[in-house]
Amino acid sequence: MDSHAKFYIDKLLQFVDGKIVGVVNSPDGFFGLTIKVKNDTKVLWFLSDDEGNNPGSFDIQSEK
Repeated sequence: MDSHAKFYIDKLLQFVDGKIVGVVNSPDGFFGLTIKVKNDTKVLWFLSDDEGNNPGSFDIQSEK
């Protein structure tokens, strides 16, 4: 596995055994999933590249 793939897999592993509890959208048009894992709730945001023509990346934030 290359280091780029490992980076993303390591980030996503925190959601194993989590439960999707909601769907959110931001004022600037991004969408995400609210995921509860143990005693923490995070938002997994789906992003795109700057041109909007490739999958891009994702961002994870603790829910406030």
